[in-house]
Amino acid sequence: MCADVGKAKVQDAVTLSDNQQAVVNTIAAPAKALMNAPRIAENIEKGVNTFMETVPVLMKALDEVAKVHPFIAGMSESVSNS
Repeated sequence: MCADVGKAKVQDAVTLSDNQQAVVNTIAAPAKALMNAPRIAENIEKGVNTFMETVPVLMKALDEVAKVHPFIAGMSESVSNS
């Protein structure tokens, strides 16, 4: 009987350990994602800033093309009116 009680306690400890490992595994991926989130947000912000810096150059180029091509002129006007 003592052996059965000891075996049950060992089995309970193993089950508890397995459950704790499952919790760690469940939390690990979201925790890593949260740790990387500031860098992701920073990269998105850099991309948006770079795009916004190039928009005036693109619009100037479209305006120059619009002088010789009426289709581009229509598109350029619709974008600048938005």
